[in-house]
Amino acid sequence: MNRRHFLECLGGVGAVASFRRNVFGQASTAVAPGDRLPDGTAYAAWEQPLTFSKTYYVDNGDAKADDNGPGTKARPFRTINRAAQLLQPGERVVIASGVYRECVRPARGGTSPAQMISYEAAPGAKVVIKGSEVLKDGWVEHAIPTGGPGARPG
Repeated sequence: MNRRHFLECLGGVGAVASFRRNVFGQASTAVAPGDRLPDGTAYAAWEQPLTFSKTYYVDNGDAKADDNGPGTKARPFRTINRAAQLLQPGERVVIASGVYRECVRPARGGTSPAQMISYEAAPGAKVVIKGSEVLKDGWVEHAIPTGGPGARPG
């Protein structure tokens, strides 16, 4: 994986890289003193209890997990990216504990506060997304020229 591809992957998962709780909290009708605009009016939060039309599941530790399967609790997807390609506004994915070494590139986003796409850790799960790969064949050090373009290694 080259540096550019790594950075693209890292940027794509930045918003979903740390899952310990659900992405969105419950709605609150109370206005705290700090929740006022500079003119003193209440800040109108868009958060509201979410409902989803469909829930997909991902579990890379499940022997039955398969990206060609239905993404159900009984037969989850193996990768988060598979769910990211299928999710439509108003749907969510629940992700089981594990280290997911993949690049997640959501195909689309939500269309409104009532039609969000949600990426959530399963209750009590610790989900880690890494844009790195495990190096299996070792590595070879290469000299990097110093002194600008065209310089020869010393």
